[in-house]
Amino acid sequence: MPIQEGESKALFSTKSAEKTLKQAENSLAANTGTVPTRKISAVANAKKELENLNNVNSTYNKLMEGIKGGVITTTATTVRDQMVSPPKP
Repeated sequence: MPIQEGESKALFSTKSAEKTLKQAENSLAANTGTVPTRKISAVANAKKELENLNNVNSTYNKLMEGIKGGVITTTATTVRDQMVSPPKP
């Protein structure tokens, strides 16, 4: 049974990353003339962080969907714990 939109769960909140990205974009947009490299880097880093969080949350939701459907036979806690801190090789 697929997870319906609005029902998805997340390991990590993206609100902080979204806020950081918005602030970096606003700071970049406020510049006139030459844009400092650090401001361009701040936007790129904020986008990367938000993308990483979204990827982790998406993977988590897919795993939870697999567990609910019986495709993956493990506990949700184990899956979550492994995603947060992967086992050492």
